[in-house]
Amino acid sequence: MSLRYLRAGGGIAAACLFVLALAGCASSSASAASAAPTPTCPATPAVAVVTGRVTAIKTGAITVTTSAGKATQVLITSSTRLTKTVAVQPSALTAGTPVLVVTDTNATKATSIRIQTGQAGQAGGFGGRGAAGATPPAGVNAACFRQRGQGRGQNGQGQQGQGQQGQGSGQRGVFQGLRGTVDSATSTKLVFDDTQGQTYSVAILPSTVIDEMAAAHASDLKVGQTVLATGTTASAGLSARTILIQPAR
Repeated sequence: MSLRYLRAGGGIAAACLFVLALAGCASSSASAASAAPTPTCPATPAVAVVTGRVTAIKTGAITVTTSAGKATQVLITSSTRLTKTVAVQPSALTAGTPVLVVTDTNATKATSIRIQTGQAGQAGGFGGRGAAGATPPAGVNAACFRQRGQGRGQNGQGQQGQGQQGQGSGQRGVFQGLRGTVDSATSTKLVFDDTQGQTYSVAILPSTVIDEMAAAHASDLKVGQTVLATGTTASAGLSARTILIQPAR
């Protein structure tokens, strides 16, 4: 074997070693990339709901007893949002007012009419986050953000879930009412358009409940009131995110 052949062979061998080395680096890089940890979504805290009568009041908490007799301590913090329903007269149903109307099965008589002014921001049910089309905050996994938004919408039992087409069936198949906008109203009749543009004319009876939402304070809570509290389960009871004070019937 000549020296020239050895040199040529040595060059080929060196080239082969160089290619193998590159392949090894690429393989190592791919392995490192595949070994990178996949970010996991944090668990979405379950929303707890308690409804019943206030049976005791103390600083920073109330006791709510259900119709079945189960008592739960509801903790009130600085972040708890308190609202109340306030009875109003039919004269408050002016043209253009957004309303939620619960009717009989034939949609001819109004059982209750709730003015929805100021209800924007509750569409995610219990302070839901991740609404459709929203942008996730910096540092938040987009997939987790979308998943959380969907979960809130499905689990919420507040204003959201009243019916996607304006005529609600809710999660449990219970008729929840019609969302719409007032065309005209008298003391005995309400005419309104639902979210699909269909016009309804319903009778307002002496028994029809007409109310609207208003901000409330802890001082508004009284023993005997019916409340709806939502939040998360805590060791001492329920840490309230929202408390809705229902009107006396």
